[in-house]
Amino acid sequence: MEKKQGKIKISVIMPVYKVEDFVGKTIESVLNQSLTEIEFFAIDDGSPDSSGKICDDYAKKDSRLKVIHKANGGAPDARNTAIELARGKYMYFIDSDDWIEKDYLEKMYELAEKNNADLVITGFYMEYYNNGKEETYSTNCDDAVYDKIEFRKNAYKYLNNSLLSLPWNKLYKSERIINENLRFPKTKWDDHHFNMDFLMNNDVVVMSSIKMYHWYRSRKGSETMINYSDPNMFEKRKEHYEHILKLYEYWNINDTKSLSSISSYYAGRLFQCIQELVDNKEINYLIESSQKQLDALGYTEHSMRHINIVSNRAAEVLQKLDYNEHRVELARIAGYMHDIGNTINRVDHAHSGAILAYEILKDMGMNLEDRTEVMMAIGNHDEATGTAVSDISAALILADKSDVHRNRVRNRDIVTFDKHDKVNYAVTNTEFIMDREKRKVTLDITIDNTICPVLDYFDIFMERTKMSKYAAKYLNIWFELIINGTKLL
Repeated sequence: MEKKQGKIKISVIMPVYKVEDFVGKTIESVLNQSLTEIEFFAIDDGSPDSSGKICDDYAKKDSRLKVIHKANGGAPDARNTAIELARGKYMYFIDSDDWIEKDYLEKMYELAEKNNADLVITGFYMEYYNNGKEETYSTNCDDAVYDKIEFRKNAYKYLNNSLLSLPWNKLYKSERIINENLRFPKTKWDDHHFNMDFLMNNDVVVMSSIKMYHWYRSRKGSETMINYSDPNMFEKRKEHYEHILKLYEYWNINDTKSLSSISSYYAGRLFQCIQELVDNKEINYLIESSQKQLDALGYTEHSMRHINIVSNRAAEVLQKLDYNEHRVELARIAGYMHDIGNTINRVDHAHSGAILAYEILKDMGMNLEDRTEVMMAIGNHDEATGTAVSDISAALILADKSDVHRNRVRNRDIVTFDKHDKVNYAVTNTEFIMDREKRKVTLDITIDNTICPVLDYFDIFMERTKMSKYAAKYLNIWFELIINGTKLL
């Protein structure tokens, strides 16, 4: 039965696209809210399935639901269409494959009214499937009421858990949106940019511990999942970062905690880009092809095992030296891609790999400055032609040259070992230790003297050792080499 409608307290706005299996539950969760004084806009954004018809069927039963059918223009355009029509004192945005608990809108409305708030922000649940099993993760939010000044001082606390970026865990004062002509930009992650603009001039913000929103995170084909495969992800993440910096510049907030949190936020999103590298078929094929070629030539292992060790160690070096997380993640990227040049030829592989990496990262949308940093590091990681030219390059050198172990020997016939095979096979244990307090990096190696004497190690690895020593010097730390318990450097 249709519920009575008085003065409109909240305008609920929902973009609709290819959600025929979910939208019914979403609509019911809104229409069954304990707060009845709402209007509900369902914007059918040219959905090719039956989503629009499902919305129409519900609208016939409850006049509070208004369905608008339009040509496909994306979620930002759909939300903006409804903003122009909204008459509620507050606006609330919901995704069409999620759902809310019965008292959610009422509780947010009461908090907004009690505190004369521009914005109410709550926690939420994230629901997803892991190996076919449904799991739930919650993002929590402490109770707090901030005036303009206090919110700006404390906003950094809420960056990394996405509480500030998402649209559907918030109740917005409509007057602000209308008077300041705030709209969702036609770009990826439009909600982040909309929220950064809305946050610029808040007077009162209420943070609430209530969690009544259920975010169905991992639906295949959802806008969220599509975004994570965007070829311009690096550039879009940089836009995120710059918009937050713009906000803080406007606020005139530049304390260490805030700036560190912003950097951490960006690094976390950059790490998602790194996951794109790990999943990139082109990069992985180049790594696999490189190893095949090196096998044919009789070189030591440069497989995924080596790649992952170098990537993680390069990041660890800068992280423990308190470099910002942006530099840390660039070192991780350089480490992951540093050997792809082997697929062309082992000779001059650093330079050919640097060019390959630059072009791949360009295609993925990484900005000029960052991909140049990665290129420089890769191009200078080989002892024959390179040297430490940056913090990222130095970290890559230390990580790469420290991976010495018998597992890297591909030839299993000891009788046919050359001197490189013999030295590597003689190494039974390697420890790479970064000491933050002493500003020292230690390579601790155990060599089986029955296979090869220690002096043979230096015959093969002297240039690598010198390169590592210089790289450490570049980072203003000490490089220490220990072999069989004896400190040699």
